[in-house]
Amino acid sequence: FEHVPELPSGYFGSYLIAYVPWLWYKIMDPRLLKLNHIQGDISKINMLDSKREKIEQKYSDLIAAV
Repeated sequence: FEHVPELPSGYFGSYLIAYVPWLWYKIMDPRLLKLNHIQGDISKINMLDSKREKIEQKYSDLIAAV
């Protein structure tokens, strides 16, 4: 399928990465923000409001001005 997010290294590699939460977020957060249908617009991502500000600060270079 086109425009579908891909795992970093298939299922097995993703399982290993998921065991280390900080590593998972370090790899997957930028991938999520770069998706064609997201294009850095953080308002299109469903997340806890308490985490939104931290994500905005951390990835301000990837987040488009909305």
